[in-house]
Amino acid sequence: MRNFNLYKIPVVLLLDENESKSFYQKHRYTTVLSDEGAEKLALHTAELASSIRNWRRQVIDELDNLGIEFNSGYIDYSLYFNTRRDTILSTEILSQNFQLFPRKLRYHWLGNNTRQIERAIDKFIGMLNRSDYRKKKAEELLYHRFFEDNPAFLERDRYSRTWHEAKLKLEDRKHYDPDFMMKPNFNYQTDLSLVEVKLPNEGFVQISNFHKTFLAKVFKHLSQVNDYKEYLEESSNNPCINSKFGFVPRKVDYNILIGRQPDKDENEHFIQKNIRKFNQHHIHLMTYDELLEYQVKFLNRQNLLKVS
Repeated sequence: MRNFNLYKIPVVLLLDENESKSFYQKHRYTTVLSDEGAEKLALHTAELASSIRNWRRQVIDELDNLGIEFNSGYIDYSLYFNTRRDTILSTEILSQNFQLFPRKLRYHWLGNNTRQIERAIDKFIGMLNRSDYRKKKAEELLYHRFFEDNPAFLERDRYSRTWHEAKLKLEDRKHYDPDFMMKPNFNYQTDLSLVEVKLPNEGFVQISNFHKTFLAKVFKHLSQVNDYKEYLEESSNNPCINSKFGFVPRKVDYNILIGRQPDKDENEHFIQKNIRKFNQHHIHLMTYDELLEYQVKFLNRQNLLKVS
């Protein structure tokens, strides 16, 4: 079901410098820019951000007009179902389907407030600092709990839904429990993302007799994720997969959250060489610092595009 009329979604058109912008400005493009190369695109950041903010502001206005109250980052739908309201107001951006079947719009720019994101970042940094000198297995569960309490930390504005330890049935009442499975907003790259959470104080390599090799734990983590991959690609498991997620993914990307960036940078050549050697290029080893950087960039986008 579509939430928005597609022809009202902001579209930016980049033209060759020798083409006339005036011709295209008569059409339904939000902004028409001359393509001066990627390095100069940042010069138009303010203009592009303004177009997006204006569009978001109109969405909020239309929700208000329909009786769907926008309040402190959360939507109260109770007014929409008020029996005394017997008309449906026309809208430009919100679709007719949305008017007939109102539902929660699961977009971070409507549901998150930046202060919550800032607090989550601060807490995450504090947890990382403590993990530097604690090596307890229980730490892994603390990060599980953190991601459950702060789903936007993994989802950001890329994913719309998360399953924590989705039980994928095996024989004899056993099951696989991948840590986090996430559904993207758009599936042009992947239908589902898997994130297996390990510890930030885990390393990647060990040196023995002047030779580097992956730590045994890393091989174990890779094997675990490959078990999940084999399960998700086995067609006989499709009924269970469909029951769990509501669809059968055609493309899945696999991630292991592990370690810190300085260690990964120091051993990057070795890591990539052995990822290729053992044919593990389908698994992305993501550090806690990379995840933190993603979240900081997400916060910056939220602030840049915030509707005041």
